[in-house]
Amino acid sequence: MLECGSALLFGLWAGYQVVLQRIRLTSKAVFPALLLLSLPILQLLTGRTAYAYATRYNLLQWLAYGVFFLIASEFSWSPVARKRLAISIAAFGSLYAIFSLIQGFIFPPNMLYGMVKTHGSGFGSYANRNHYAGLMEMLLPFGLVISSFRSVPRSLRVLSIFGSLVMLTSVFASRSRGGMLSVTIAMSVFAFYYWRHEHHGGRTRTLLIVLALSSAFVAYFAYDQVASRLVAEKGDSVRWQIARDSIHLAAQHPLIGSGLGTFTEVYPRVRSFPMDLFVNAAHNDYVQLVVETGFLGVLFTAAFLMLVFRNAFQQVRHTRKDWFSAVSLAAVIGMIALLVHSLTDFNLEIPANAATFAFLAGLASASSEQGRYTRKHEPA
Repeated sequence: MLECGSALLFGLWAGYQVVLQRIRLTSKAVFPALLLLSLPILQLLTGRTAYAYATRYNLLQWLAYGVFFLIASEFSWSPVARKRLAISIAAFGSLYAIFSLIQGFIFPPNMLYGMVKTHGSGFGSYANRNHYAGLMEMLLPFGLVISSFRSVPRSLRVLSIFGSLVMLTSVFASRSRGGMLSVTIAMSVFAFYYWRHEHHGGRTRTLLIVLALSSAFVAYFAYDQVASRLVAEKGDSVRWQIARDSIHLAAQHPLIGSGLGTFTEVYPRVRSFPMDLFVNAAHNDYVQLVVETGFLGVLFTAAFLMLVFRNAFQQVRHTRKDWFSAVSLAAVIGMIALLVHSLTDFNLEIPANAATFAFLAGLASASSEQGRYTRKHEPA
């Protein structure tokens, strides 16, 4: 479904380029992204992959993520379009959080929709609560920027504040430790930006105070559940053992890795501890990236992120008056939150979350309408 949808979107983009009679790529981050996409192709062509089928399958997913990035970066330059997009994202996040909270209160953690039994502790429509939290921490910043926007009607700001509180509450209710940390960092980045750049942000200060008090309120009532998780998993060092074992895998394939999507295939060769369960991921997106794509994969990814963040921070100016800047800020904060969470989990191995991250990267790397006009008319 993901691949088919992205293929349709790519067809629409290609048709638009035909109408323009030229290929227009305005985001500089496209080029390291293309290099990164070429890496699994190189692995397949040279036979440098431990499992060709897994590499081909994951390559199709990466291509789909690339299309989401492309569409977001090339078609979101209009402030009006970005306004509608921000409101739609915040509305979806709020409604999805309400559904997830209701389901969480009615059914046990291992039951989704009251019918589907999972082996873990799910939340929302996710079999793993950490992945639900990963999605929410990317969507929450859109509610925050709408709540602080000057020209937004009062009724919409109130709804946006409520939606932000619901999304925040759902992360705590999911009991995801990485999610709680990441969403706290996201709110801190949002607060720091407005403290540093916005000198007349009375509404924003009020919003931040409300969110901070609400976080304290939710954390107080969820303390027993969160503390029990911390105690129960304090001695659980499996993730760190996997990371240490993975150093040997990285050393075996230093340049281009063992092959995209092959971690589960190669990890048993170096596992240093007995375990009955199947290790389905490195539980650290950075470790998995190093193992599967090697030095080149890390280099291309770092270049991609650097260009995305550089463009976003250049675009962010007056987020309470300019929708283009506001959406850029929300996108980059959501990316930061997930990148923090990726230190302890594998959100970027989940197609829905990876596609959302790629879409946010596209929003953050887009150029404004005025910027395009200026570049088009500047003297040679």
